[in-house]
Amino acid sequence: MKILISPSIREFYKNQIEYNIDIKLIDFLNFTFGNKIEINFNPNFKKKNYNLIILCGGNDIPPYSKSKSDIIRNVLTNKIYNHAMKNKIPIFGICYGAQYIGFKNDFVFKKKKMVKNHTVYLKKKKKKNFGN
Repeated sequence: MKILISPSIREFYKNQIEYNIDIKLIDFLNFTFGNKIEINFNPNFKKKNYNLIILCGGNDIPPYSKSKSDIIRNVLTNKIYNHAMKNKIPIFGICYGAQYIGFKNDFVFKKKKMVKNHTVYLKKKKKKNFGN
């Protein structure tokens, strides 16, 4: 199984961009699909035949931010999203990813002051703590 993960983008220092993926997401995917998966999170992804594309959390969607890191993320996510739609690849959004999918499909958003942690429940016999 080939999985493409769209990383979050952070600007920690002047003009230095960092790509981030939570290691717990990698652990979760290995736990769910076994160690027989190929994960790519290169921001300059090659258009392979992916079985799944994951838009992970981090950053803000276009209407709510004009920061450099958010603009770069939105350009990258748009390329990946269009690739998924054109090639009919399943796409899964986590936090920012789900909001981005909604944004692209004209969903209505309500801004909240505080968002709490989310819990993931698995229906497998094995138990593993992936955190919040």
